[in-house]
Amino acid sequence: MFHGARQGPVTPAEFQLLLVLWDLGVGSVAAIHAGLPRTRKVAYNTVLTQVRLLHEKGYVLREAVGRSHVYRPRWSREEVLRRIVDEFLKHYFEGSAEGCARFLGRDSPTDQR
Repeated sequence: MFHGARQGPVTPAEFQLLLVLWDLGVGSVAAIHAGLPRTRKVAYNTVLTQVRLLHEKGYVLREAVGRSHVYRPRWSREEVLRRIVDEFLKHYFEGSAEGCARFLGRDSPTDQR
């Protein structure tokens, strides 16, 4: 499903851009930048760099339109979230969803007070 992605998984900052792009369907860097929450001040050039990285990683498709580009997500939100969760489980729970569930079901140190 994610073959061809040259670099690792999507970062939290990149995921925020994907959220905007999933809402837009297709969008320019300017549209993605404008769609970010106002509470998160990010420079246009930062968004441009992150969108380029998403394209290099294979998460977005790019199409030339005139002298600029528009981008669209390659995969659905569910597919990307599945990859994030799979990577998390692989790295921290030896691939075991059950092991993660057991860990989450334990009493936390704050519950023991």
